[in-house]
Amino acid sequence: MSNIKILFAPDFDQNQYIENIYNIIKSIDSVELTKVKHIVPGFITSGVNHYDVSIVHWLENWLVNDVNDKRLTLRSSMRFLLRLFVLKIISKKLIYVRHNVYPHSLNGRDAKIAEWLTDLACKISDVCVVHSGHLGKNYTYIPHPLYKFENQTDVNEADKIKRFVVFGRIVEYKAIDKLLNAWSDVPLLIAGSVGSKPYAEQLITIKANRHLTNVDIDARFLSNEEAQSIVSNSRGLVLAHCEDDMIVSGSFFFAASLGVPVYAVKTPFLSWLKSESNYKGLHIYDNLPEMVTALGSGKLEESDVSQVSLEAKNLFGDQIIKQAFEKILLHS
Repeated sequence: MSNIKILFAPDFDQNQYIENIYNIIKSIDSVELTKVKHIVPGFITSGVNHYDVSIVHWLENWLVNDVNDKRLTLRSSMRFLLRLFVLKIISKKLIYVRHNVYPHSLNGRDAKIAEWLTDLACKISDVCVVHSGHLGKNYTYIPHPLYKFENQTDVNEADKIKRFVVFGRIVEYKAIDKLLNAWSDVPLLIAGSVGSKPYAEQLITIKANRHLTNVDIDARFLSNEEAQSIVSNSRGLVLAHCEDDMIVSGSFFFAASLGVPVYAVKTPFLSWLKSESNYKGLHIYDNLPEMVTALGSGKLEESDVSQVSLEAKNLFGDQIIKQAFEKILLHS
């Protein structure tokens, strides 16, 4: 049997999620992977069906006009569709990995059109992969991979008693402002790189206006080691985002990789996960006030880190993901 020629995009660019997915696929027998930074129109010169399979992530991000012009335009729509067309021409099979319902930065009419165009991309593709099973039979569920850490961090039990953590890029769609406006006197650390400087400044203003001396904001790039230590030494990760654009949260899987419990406002993915597997590392609430009240009640059941880690590995481990990709690459 000859090797299956696979085009994989985008390249890692310090994104451990992409690196993990790439390495899992690379471990499958009889595959020959070519990774590229971006899909560009010039790839069409490769010829019809040059690749057996193309696997593409975040193609829908091309629907956002520009980093400084976060709108959907005719130009951005055509840019997206052109790349989709190129992939269909050069590939015998197209696997589209859908990460969001629509790009986070779009709103209103732009969001609705982007959702329709992404739905279209999934219909045109041979396989549309998502990391949640709640979206139904038109999608292929493959778990989101866990994150990998070079060294085990020493967990400081005293610190764990002290504070919860919000970890990840500081951007509007995370709804951290809504969390702060509902927050109580429970210690909280907000840590992560700044994706939106005005938004980070807004959070600082809310903290000052509400006199939240129990809240620390560490708005900067964190190394993997720092992030690991911060999340591991927390009482748990807090997720406030529950809008329509998101399918899954990368921060959830970061915490799951460390065996750290997650406290979150319910989303379709989290509700599906709790219903399907009763994952012990997840606690979901109907709304922010309910979650904040629970976190301040002093009645939280402490999670066993080793048990949560083992359960996460059973649900989202590399071997399960490898088997899922083998099924769509080798047997369909």
